[in-house]
Amino acid sequence: IQKVPNGIGGLNWENLIVTNNRFYNGEGYINNTISGRYVGYSTSGCPVTIAHGDGFDFYGGYFGIAWRSSAEGEILVVKAWRGDELIDEQEFELSALGPFYFDADYRNITKLELATKHYWQLVVDDILVGVD
Repeated sequence: IQKVPNGIGGLNWENLIVTNNRFYNGEGYINNTISGRYVGYSTSGCPVTIAHGDGFDFYGGYFGIAWRSSAEGEILVVKAWRGDELIDEQEFELSALGPFYFDADYRNITKLELATKHYWQLVVDDILVGVD
């Protein structure tokens, strides 16, 4: 279990933890893992931010929720900025039973925020980003 450090993929990361899903027994940690045994989740349900001052591309990723009994149906709020301008905001329902793929295709953004409306732990796997 560790916090994703700044510099991974050339980006700045806040509030994203990566863990081996064998250490967690929540359905969402297991069911929302797409590849391997490692999955990311939001620290204490706090918003995850990914940023790069010169811009980056966010192509998409797989998203779910950690706990079925208390958080099934929680809402993911995705916001993307280019500089100080909010360029897109979308909401999606999450499940602990399996992820959905968000095909974002955001180009040259400077900040991405991934948050849940009620601060439940968001589960994320296979985020695809590009930095020039």
